Amino acid sequence: MGEPVGPSHVPNVEPRERLRTLIGGYRMSQAIYVATRLGIPDLLADGPRETCDLARATGSHAPTLRRVLLALAGVGVLDKVGPDRFALNPVGAGLRTGVPGSVRASVLFLLNESHWRPWGHLLHTVRTGETAFDHVHGASLFDYLATHDTGLAYYYSFFRRSLAEGRNALFMLKPSLDMSPYS
Repeated sequence: MGEPVGPSHVPNVEPRERLRTLIGGYRMSQAIYVATRLGIPDLLADGPRETCDLARATGSHAPTLRRVLLALAGVGVLDKVGPDRFALNPVGAGLRTGVPGSVRASVLFLLNESHWRPWGHLLHTVRTGETAFDHVHGASLFDYLATHDTGLAYYYSFFRRSLAEGRNALFMLKPSLDMSPYS
């Protein structure tokens, strides 16, 4: 680390740019979520495609989808290979369905609205000690998942991927949670 920054010291460009990248990170997280949720990495698995083709395949608004794809290409998640054409690269390949090492399940679970919204209430948690998830949803994570099939499906995929990667995911399992429909 560097020396402490005094009140009159303005950081040079490099730390400022790093800080800006961190501050805007939530935007890229959501762009990754949107592309993953729409299945863009899977659609690009067989080769580059035009934005209009991807929009048709996903039921999306082409100009808006193009802006998301441009943002992802700008940070190296996809490759821009023509004026309106995008390709999968090794980073984006990690968002595909059913490939070894895919982080798709993590993206869909951790960046889904049910988990995204509570982070906007972190200040509430710091001030009160109440879990942001409970505050936003009026229920604990497991109680919420028990009544929301989509969230439970994402959780189950995330849990299975964690186990497959050798992580100790048992702490994430609540014995009373019925995941039989997802096995």
